[in-house]
Amino acid sequence: MREEALLSDGSARVQGAATTGPCPGKKPGLAAGLALYPLYYAVLPVLISFNVRAANSVPLLNLLLPLVVCLLLGLTVLVVSRVLLRGRQESALLAFSIINAFYAITYLLIAFEFALTVFHVGLAAHLAQYALLAIWLGLLLIGLTAVLKPVMVLPVVPILAACGRFLFVLQILVLLYHEGTYQLLVRPAVQARQAQIRQQACSRLSTNPAITGSPDIYYIILDEMAGASVLSRVFGYDNSSFRSQLAERGFVIAGSSRSNFPLTRLSISSSLNLSNLEFLPDLAGRGSEDYSVTNDLLQNSVVSRILADRGYSYVHIGSEMPPTDYSPFAKVSSHPDLDEFAIRFIESTSLGFLPDLFQYLADSRRRTRLASLRALSESGEPQGQGPSPRFVFCHLLSPHEPFIFNHDGSGRTALMPVRRDGLWDEAARRAYVEQVRFMDARILTCIDDILRQSKERPIIILQGDHGTYAEDELAREDPREALFKERYDILNAYLVPEKIKPSIYSSISPVNSFRLILSQFGYDLPLLPDRCFYSTYGRPFKIRDVTQRVLGRP
Repeated sequence: MREEALLSDGSARVQGAATTGPCPGKKPGLAAGLALYPLYYAVLPVLISFNVRAANSVPLLNLLLPLVVCLLLGLTVLVVSRVLLRGRQESALLAFSIINAFYAITYLLIAFEFALTVFHVGLAAHLAQYALLAIWLGLLLIGLTAVLKPVMVLPVVPILAACGRFLFVLQILVLLYHEGTYQLLVRPAVQARQAQIRQQACSRLSTNPAITGSPDIYYIILDEMAGASVLSRVFGYDNSSFRSQLAERGFVIAGSSRSNFPLTRLSISSSLNLSNLEFLPDLAGRGSEDYSVTNDLLQNSVVSRILADRGYSYVHIGSEMPPTDYSPFAKVSSHPDLDEFAIRFIESTSLGFLPDLFQYLADSRRRTRLASLRALSESGEPQGQGPSPRFVFCHLLSPHEPFIFNHDGSGRTALMPVRRDGLWDEAARRAYVEQVRFMDARILTCIDDILRQSKERPIIILQGDHGTYAEDELAREDPREALFKERYDILNAYLVPEKIKPSIYSSISPVNSFRLILSQFGYDLPLLPDRCFYSTYGRPFKIRDVTQRVLGRP
């Protein structure tokens, strides 16, 4: 009777007695709600990671899988804790401690990045170690107390539940605000501009086009593939054999080509939308850090829409880097098992300490790139990637770092370059060349497979989105002069019908690639001046013309 009295008035439970019912003194419904609060903390890390680190660059759909996995993980921890401890609130406290211990590193990384990007304050690595140790010790204390002396910590349950609920609602509101702004304001403006470009292209169709058939068209992007001069000057590598083999297959190589932009998103958006993106600074804001304005430019481009109007099937062979990992507008979309957001989120959790998992994630990048190469090789099959004619877009994140391939295609320990004063370290220089050699060989194999499978000789554009250089320089408004001589030099090669080969001039830039090709189909697309523009990672739309610094001419 004494035990019943203590429990009914909510004061405490007798030492050693188990509480199997609702939280003392609480209504059953409220107690059940309090007991589920660890689920808020299970999904908070991925929501905060997305809002802070990815919402400005990663489409919302890429959040779905990590969010579901985190929720299931939280449910599993909660159920196991409930089995171990019969008391509902004690088990919830234990689950809270385990979940937050698992994501402690995630929170610290977000905090450090926030301090660096917002306040421009870099925090020492040893501070992260001390903070992590303090968090783990605190959570261990809460967990042990929940098991051994629950009466001491049960009063904080309503506070933890309220905090979790508040933070969850806050993150959802931030997510909805950003997505709502994009869907209601930004996306319609981008689509209106795309429609204007399409209308201009279709306004005066020629009655006597140079290309009268419907050959398959391939746009293959090799990320960070430098041009021949940089490969020789910076890396001491002569790729003349590769260029000769392309020429033997009928390619014309634009040997003096330069990228229009130093950033992947802007470079590919420019070429696929037939534009120097002069509308983006006003649309997005010159000071904006939000790359999501380019999502539609990449996933639902002007080029893909024009070709769709001509009866082309859009085939998208994605990289692991959103938003080129997939396209919801493609007839066929080959996408990775894990995109870069998911990989980096997993690496930021306590699982990142597991060497085997770290290697698995590195292998995931390798598997994705090999799968993309296989999909590219098979894309010319008559019953393969969608009905003909096809427009195949393939973005391969190689030879871009991390360096994970030897020249023979075998795997190697992932290596990131250590650049000092804008110079490549010797290990990274060798690793980059190894990856270039691997990509050269595999791309030639893919081209041979495509040519063998195609009934009609296809059109192929093989292009680097930008060249090499130190990433820290791209954070600077006024980078070293060497960046302009290295970053913009790219591979740019074309397989086109013989009658239009003379139209491929040596300095053609990516913005004119499809203007030239589509004009041969009869579209009114005069070539634009081949200009080079610069902007930083942090201010991508603060764009300025640097053609003179890149090419040495106005």
